[in-house]
Amino acid sequence: MRYESSYTIGWLRLLARSESVIDHYRSCPLWNPKPGKKSKELALEHVKSVFGATLKVGVKLTRDAGNLSIGPLLTLRGVVRNDSPVFALFNRVTVNRHKYELREYMDYAAKRMLQLFNDKGSQCHPYDVDEDGRTVLHVGVKRAISCGS
Repeated sequence: MRYESSYTIGWLRLLARSESVIDHYRSCPLWNPKPGKKSKELALEHVKSVFGATLKVGVKLTRDAGNLSIGPLLTLRGVVRNDSPVFALFNRVTVNRHKYELREYMDYAAKRMLQLFNDKGSQCHPYDVDEDGRTVLHVGVKRAISCGS
C-alpha cells in the first residue's frame, strides 16, 4: 500500500509518502516470505528547472524486521517537454482519439515507448519527468483510467 500527498508552492513541491508491505497468509498468492516493511519519506522537490532536471532532497525512514534506518534521499531526474515523443504517446488528445480501441492503442504505445527508450538517438529515458514532475508511467496510467471511465 502506498499513500502519497504533495503540495506545490511555485516551483517547489513538498512530498510526504508512506509505503507499507503487508504480510499475507501462506495460502495467498501474494504471500511474501520476507517480513513486513514500512517506509516514510519526506522530501522537498524542485519541480521545474532551467537546467533540464528536477532535484529532490529529503529524508527516508525505513522500518523492517525490528530495524530502523534513516537515510538521505537525493534524486536527480531529467525534465523533458510535455510534447516529447514518449509523452506525446499519452497526451490527452491522442488517448481520447483511441478511446474505443484503448487496449490496442495502449499495447502499441507500450511497445513504441520501449523502442524509444532503446533507441540511442531518441534521448528518451524511463526516469525522465514531464514539466509537471510526472513520469511517463504516471501520465499513461492516469490518461488510460480517465479515458476508460
